[in-house]
Amino acid sequence: MQSIGPTEIAGGKLSFMAIIVLVMLLAFGVGLMSRMLRPKSSSSPVGWFFLLGMALVGMMFFGFFTVRVERHFQAPVEIVTPMPQIFDAESIAAPPPVAPVPPQPIMAGESIEEMWKKLTAPRINLEQVAETATSDAPRVGPSSPQELTEAAKVILSASLPGADPFTQGWLVNAAKSILGMPVSEQEQLELHQAAVEALATNEQSASAEATSAAAAVAAPAPQEAADPFAHSADAMTVSTTTPQPQHDAANLVIAESIAALPKPDWVLNPPKQIGNVRKFVVISDPYLTAEECRQDADEKMQNLALNRAAELSGAATRRNGAASLADLGLGGDYVRRELCTDEYVDVIDSSVGEMRKTYSLVEFNEAQDALLIDRARSYSRQEGLLDVTLIGGGVLASIATLFGLLKVDTWTRGYYTKRLFLGVPAAIITVLTLFVVAGK
Repeated sequence: MQSIGPTEIAGGKLSFMAIIVLVMLLAFGVGLMSRMLRPKSSSSPVGWFFLLGMALVGMMFFGFFTVRVERHFQAPVEIVTPMPQIFDAESIAAPPPVAPVPPQPIMAGESIEEMWKKLTAPRINLEQVAETATSDAPRVGPSSPQELTEAAKVILSASLPGADPFTQGWLVNAAKSILGMPVSEQEQLELHQAAVEALATNEQSASAEATSAAAAVAAPAPQEAADPFAHSADAMTVSTTTPQPQHDAANLVIAESIAALPKPDWVLNPPKQIGNVRKFVVISDPYLTAEECRQDADEKMQNLALNRAAELSGAATRRNGAASLADLGLGGDYVRRELCTDEYVDVIDSSVGEMRKTYSLVEFNEAQDALLIDRARSYSRQEGLLDVTLIGGGVLASIATLFGLLKVDTWTRGYYTKRLFLGVPAAIITVLTLFVVAGK
């Protein structure tokens, strides 16, 4: 991808402004020389207007045709020619004749019925083989996914009796995936989402129980309750509403299970850049919450799409400053809706605790590439037209200023000629320097 940096932009503007300054100084010098050599009675501004008009038209056409250069790349076309099929004469040759098998001699003492039963009897007794295999094979562990699920439920109910059924069901699925049961990517995402929801539910329940306990402790005792057993009842209420330590154990197990879940293949192995579809993996910076990770990933995906548009269109999206997808008419949730096809949230350990990091899979197909090219070139044409308009306006303003100074010099009969000759170039250079500094 070819990009235009701010140094190249400033260099191009300085060269163009230097040409304008030289043209203005040359016109000013020619005007002064013609005024000094010719008598004042024969001087006419018509020639000046014609000369300046021709210079302005030439500069505007030069700037319009050279303001933007677009490069188109023609993809190579691969031509595949089918090769003629080659047959091996030996492979299609007729097989050698097989000698006929002589008939077996008939055993003496056997009837025709017994011989027919032996002839039509199966060569392998399937029932006997199945019984032998069943009796010889050792039976280790559960023989079906249902038995594995029931065994996992029994173990988890014994180890975490305080966990809710939703958490136990999720842990059963996590145990199945860890023990080697086939789990698809969609099921992994559902398990991860269920784990996050379980963590949020446990945190909300713990905070609600703590709040109710604090409210029960802070509430004053009623005046009419003279029964001494009322205080013990309040104490019992407070003790039963205290958060159970089993929630912390469940949260710890859920966090460990999330970290133990297998990552998608596109996270571990970056996709190859082949074919008509380009796939990129955008990794966010580590943050405390997944929402902050998604905001950072959105910004990085927008920059990726903008660079992709500039690379395919062959022109910079903006000469001064940084453009965005909103400038191309692709704002809002365009990246999440059209380009992002998958997302994975990872939990990592750091010195400040657990942090989140998101992995986003971005795909550019032929339709999206065509849309980005069209929007980038349209925006490039608008920027070029704006640049030509600004340059033309600046040239017209400079010519009007020069003509006004010449008029002032004519009205004063050459009294300020020396001052104008020194002050006008200095003023022009100062103004151009201020423009360049402001553009940086």
